[in-house]
Amino acid sequence: MSKLFLDLVGQECKIIFLGGLAEVKGIILDIDDNWVKLKLRKKDKVRLIKLRFVSSILLKENT
Repeated sequence: MSKLFLDLVGQECKIIFLGGLAEVKGIILDIDDNWVKLKLRKKDKVRLIKLRFVSSILLKENT
């Protein structure tokens, strides 16, 4: 796993799905080569997101 991925753990971010169809905001709990585990900002739910459906991950400074 790349160091860039590891640096994202614990960061608040916005994840945009392919084509900008949807976006979610939250805190990245874990990330690997296939999945992102995200704690949703407005709910206390944890969501697993496949990386192949993600077009961008923007950190809080950019959201």
